[in-house]
Amino acid sequence: MKLLTCNVNGISPVDNGHNFVERVVRGANVVAIQETKLKDSHHLSTFTYHIQHAIGHGKYFIAVNDPRVHPDYIPAHDDDPAHRSGGVALVFDDTVPGFHDLRHMSEHDVPYKYMVVSTQWQETPVYFHCVYAPVRSAERAAYFDSLPRDFPEDSIHLVMGDLNLPMDLYLDVERQHSDHNVGRVNCLEWLAALRVTDAWRMHHDESRTYSGPHKRTRLDYIFADTHLVRDCYVSSGYQRPDAHVAGDHAIHTLVLEDVHQTMGKGYWKMPKELVQYPQVREAIATEASRLLHYIRTAHNPGVVWHAWKKRTRRFLQDAHRFVRSHYMREKATAAGRLTEARRLHTEGHSTDQDLAEEEKIYVETEDLWKLYYSDLKFDVHAGKNERSTAHFFRPPTKLLYKTPVRSVNQRDGTVSTDPDDIQREFVDHWTRVMRDDDPAPPNRAARRRFLRVLQKRLTAEDRDALEEDITGSELQRSIETMAPHRTPGPDGFSACFYQVAPVVFGEI
Repeated sequence: MKLLTCNVNGISPVDNGHNFVERVVRGANVVAIQETKLKDSHHLSTFTYHIQHAIGHGKYFIAVNDPRVHPDYIPAHDDDPAHRSGGVALVFDDTVPGFHDLRHMSEHDVPYKYMVVSTQWQETPVYFHCVYAPVRSAERAAYFDSLPRDFPEDSIHLVMGDLNLPMDLYLDVERQHSDHNVGRVNCLEWLAALRVTDAWRMHHDESRTYSGPHKRTRLDYIFADTHLVRDCYVSSGYQRPDAHVAGDHAIHTLVLEDVHQTMGKGYWKMPKELVQYPQVREAIATEASRLLHYIRTAHNPGVVWHAWKKRTRRFLQDAHRFVRSHYMREKATAAGRLTEARRLHTEGHSTDQDLAEEEKIYVETEDLWKLYYSDLKFDVHAGKNERSTAHFFRPPTKLLYKTPVRSVNQRDGTVSTDPDDIQREFVDHWTRVMRDDDPAPPNRAARRRFLRVLQKRLTAEDRDALEEDITGSELQRSIETMAPHRTPGPDGFSACFYQVAPVVFGEI
């Protein structure tokens, strides 16, 4: 699935967007358009005609937030038809998963500036956001604060658009300006609430690419769900459009693997950093002690235990979101203070020591941010490479990239691209490889010879000890000696969670 975002600086009234549709829209599956600058409903219908001609009748979905296209639109007194601005739109083709469930959620529209389209991927709600942030810096904070955040917990979000500010004050801008900080924190908080990440920056962490009209700032972004980027990322990039095609902004694209492959609902895994916070550890230990007192007298302890883990999981998810948004706020604040300190130092209003202190604070904040992203990208902390751990002695990586299976040769000789056929043939093939369907009966003589070699046998006391129920103290010792950060089970809690209060959890 290819996602594309572009500030077109107005759908051309000359060809009604024909060039843009043929040379840009046609090559993507999801297109987010900013500054449509539509003149009226006729302008929209002509633009839609070109989309239908390029993609096919019934094979596209278009949603528009531009009040000028409504028949009952009444222009304001200060409106100048020759100098229109604003307007956003989203265009989908029929290969997008959940195409038939696409719906424009007009109740969330910010006129000319924001819209969201929803769908379903199996049981998971998915939201496509198109953003065109205000050009005036004074309006940005209120704009980002007004954007919706109340979505289902398990939802997937893809945010595309022109934010009119750089996310990274050093890599995304050629020359810093005080306006770049205005509304940044509010934007980061909104993105953190949606659990999305800048896919291009994650894979180009040192690159400088400017998408703005003057090639001095990166203003156009595609933020995708963190897990979606981790599992499905293929490529991303920026490209300047040809003249008279798509305005003066660079076109930004993101390519993901086929997300309509048969997939279950992934279970949540507790981030290991959470147990490093004393408040979180104290809350877990306190709630576990209360649970132990209650579960001893409960007539349905299994139900009580399951409900407690569900509530605790929700608490830890909220705590994780708070920590992420806190990191973003701290980074934005430190960057703003450093910019101001450099300005004061240049003008002679501060000393070298003042500037050095602000730079030190920023570096510490940046280190925390890099630590978070290294975990997000499943990198390992550098310290683990200096100790004799399993990570240190791991075998070399055999593959640099995952290669998706796009087609399969079936038993009847036909080639299928259907995801269900691919999954079925994959499972059948490796089942035949790993299992013998007609195992030979065991050789009794060889088995007797092997058993005669064994000299040591279990005593009656050993058998009785093994048959006894596991005690709380034994579970406690087992919890204490587990590797803390091994992959958790279906409940999402790794051993480090239970090691917060091993005595209590052993009794439970």
